[in-house]
Amino acid sequence: MQSATNSAAPVQSEGERQPWEQVEGESKLWHNRFLRFLQLGFNRTVLLALEQERREFQLKVQAPKGTENEASTQKRGQNEGKSWVKNQPFEVLKPAPVQVPGSWKRASVRFQWVERAHAWDSYQVELMVEKHLRSFQEGLATSIGRVEKLKNMHFHLENVYNDNVATMSFTEICVCQARLQSLLKDIRDEMSHFDVAVARVLLRKQCQDFYEKDLSQVPFLDVDALLAQIAEEEARRAAQAIQ
Repeated sequence: MQSATNSAAPVQSEGERQPWEQVEGESKLWHNRFLRFLQLGFNRTVLLALEQERREFQLKVQAPKGTENEASTQKRGQNEGKSWVKNQPFEVLKPAPVQVPGSWKRASVRFQWVERAHAWDSYQVELMVEKHLRSFQEGLATSIGRVEKLKNMHFHLENVYNDNVATMSFTEICVCQARLQSLLKDIRDEMSHFDVAVARVLLRKQCQDFYEKDLSQVPFLDVDALLAQIAEEEARRAAQAIQ
């Protein structure tokens, strides 16, 4: 079966059910069988879902009882087409069924297994796309991330300069000061394109993601520093406008 990769993933609004959820008239048994079919992946077929269910059922039915001794277990396993060693079966699969039973065919058609699986495949692809897009748009790909990195570089270089300026040569002092000035220029250039509205959207999204995770495992964004940075930029632009 082929996935409908050209169709957009369904967008779920509040209260709306997704196609892969249990539908009206679909019993728990058949919905579980549909989920089994769904989880087989892109090359899923109804026959593969049926075979998987039968294999699991056979293993459960033929599992040895804890009260049986090894000899009786060995004999029972051999009689049933299984080999047992220390109560552990070597799986000997029965031949695959020639065709899918009518009940499975009717259920797959009535409850639109293929169409719902297409929707699921498209949804998974869209999730992957969004995940990769977000990874490209985070960190140094954002103005906020670049400014924070430049500020950190300036901070550390300034500390190095202050700690060693007494023993530095004139040339070393000039080089270090030039680099500090260059970092300040880079920060200024980044901030000249700074958009408070965009920064607020990015910040809200990041904070929402962090809030939904275990905060003890995630380094939290310095919100106060970012808000102070935004306020500082707004004040600078207001001063320029007055001039």
